[in-house]
Amino acid sequence: MKRSLIGLLLIGLPVLAQTHRYEVIDLGALPGQQDSIAFSVNASGTVVGRSGSRAFTYHDCQMYDLGLLPGGASAAANAINNQGMIAGLAKGSDAGTHAVSWYGGTIHLLEPGTVYQSQALAISGPGKVLGYEYNGAVAYATAYENDLPVSVPSDDDPEYGWGAVNLVTGANGSGQLTGYRSIYNTLNQFIAQLALVIPAGSSSWVRITPPAGFDQYVTSWAINEDGAVAGWGENGAGVTRAFLSTNPYAAPRNLGTLGGPASQAFGLNNARWVVGTASTASAASAFLYDGTQMIDLNTTLVNGSGWQLTKATAINDYNQIVGVGIHNGQSRAFLLTPVTTLIGIVVPCIPIILREDLASQ
Repeated sequence: MKRSLIGLLLIGLPVLAQTHRYEVIDLGALPGQQDSIAFSVNASGTVVGRSGSRAFTYHDCQMYDLGLLPGGASAAANAINNQGMIAGLAKGSDAGTHAVSWYGGTIHLLEPGTVYQSQALAISGPGKVLGYEYNGAVAYATAYENDLPVSVPSDDDPEYGWGAVNLVTGANGSGQLTGYRSIYNTLNQFIAQLALVIPAGSSSWVRITPPAGFDQYVTSWAINEDGAVAGWGENGAGVTRAFLSTNPYAAPRNLGTLGGPASQAFGLNNARWVVGTASTASAASAFLYDGTQMIDLNTTLVNGSGWQLTKATAINDYNQIVGVGIHNGQSRAFLLTPVTTLIGIVVPCIPIILREDLASQ
């Protein structure tokens, strides 16, 4: 590969040809911390997550500490939108865990400490932050705009009736949401968990049809811009299946496993590629579902010596993937970027000599 192509970046360039070959970058850990996990990546390739007890953002080949609440001791960043706003949680001086956001170089407290615990799990394109609050007994969905709470619609299920949604887990730029609701009987015994979505043009929740045989405990976790939802269902015996739902009224696609008994989906992009974790015959592996098949991401690495990728948490529209794995015995956040056949090596964060070696493969 000519050296003039080495510096090409994926962001802003069309992916002209895609093969399942990925470069992996160990995002490292913040000073004083031992491990890391990545939870989200935006269209610019900026990654957020947690390193030890601290929230981080990773860009320009470096991990940065996002900071803490005054008097607080820990934080985690769960989501980032394409404008660079970040949502997550942080402990305050009261030792409570609170929903927070980061923007303008500052941490913003969203929930002032009136509940037992809160957490921001998702952030829409326009900047609405969503998640849940927990009062010590029940979790209920929450939303914030301009750092102030706004209402989240309740669910009126035709079978189970009216009830609060427990968690909002995903949001897109069109105002669509996904989340779930737990159902209990009059004796406060768990009956079922319903995966939910607010479709385009609606303000009401719709129950997502679960995968056949995996319908007792159903979790929806991510939503893309056309309203497709990824998540997983459980059969009541701890066996799970990742699914992709493109129509809440129809049966979703069961994504299968990598040979073991379980799989869970945590992210998808607008091409409906899904990522998550799945069991093999001997371990847990991060997977990619490319619209046709589930692929063990460990088999796609061109520089994967010492790695076992265990969980993929998010994928952007350039097919960059983040998550967590074991690298040389350490639990580490990773960033995968596809090696493309026509635009060359796309990640500048590995040495030039190594990148040229990879390009010749």
